[in-house]
Amino acid sequence: MSPKKVPFPRKTAKKEKPEMPSIFQPSEQQIIFIETLCSRKDEEQIIITKLRYNIKVKDIKTLYGNAWLNDEIINLYMQLISERSRSQDQQLPSVYSFSTFFPDRLLNSGYNSVRRYTKGTNLLGYDIILVPKNDGNNHWWVAIINLREKTIKSYDSIDNGNDELLHALANYLDQESKDKFKVPYDTSQFVIENVKDMPKQGNYYDCGVFTCMAAEYVTRCQPLTFQQKDMPNLRYKMILEIANGKLLQETE
Repeated sequence: MSPKKVPFPRKTAKKEKPEMPSIFQPSEQQIIFIETLCSRKDEEQIIITKLRYNIKVKDIKTLYGNAWLNDEIINLYMQLISERSRSQDQQLPSVYSFSTFFPDRLLNSGYNSVRRYTKGTNLLGYDIILVPKNDGNNHWWVAIINLREKTIKSYDSIDNGNDELLHALANYLDQESKDKFKVPYDTSQFVIENVKDMPKQGNYYDCGVFTCMAAEYVTRCQPLTFQQKDMPNLRYKMILEIANGKLLQETE
């Protein structure tokens, strides 16, 4: 099923809704909720089942303090971004999110090993495709394919070079088109690059939050205004969003 094509919000002349504040500030009530949730002793208790993911207390706790985010948190957050794009009455670009297991399988085993990931889905009908990547179990970043703007970019908070995956994704688009539609897909005019103005982390554990925020901001067409100092509040924001099964809106 293909999503409907709509103009990106930044290209419209009229804004019908105010922009979401760049940096989240939790209320006292929200802080109490978060601290109560993260103080639960049974770490195997399921907090929420959403989009085929069972998020447990131990998963939520990776967002509380200085922990490194796990696959469950990254995967559900990317899916919540995709769900938001479907629920915003065509005000945002359409978004498809791959799981964190996709890029390594593509790199290590080739297209045939991942061709079923998009069974029943017209991937090339989306505006933006998110590809979160885990490097060696010690660093998160995200590749973002923008089919409307013809770009494939890496958003990496420690500024690694990620050319191998970016070029593999360009080749993947061609193979996907040939497999599903029997025609090649021309990426010769695509801009493929590592984004240099991606905000940088100042420690070894916040990469997952930077990764999720890059995807969240890009998919609502906003500049990357968050910084290292914002990470504690943004971790709180993600806890609230995951526990409630949806991304916060500007009125919340």
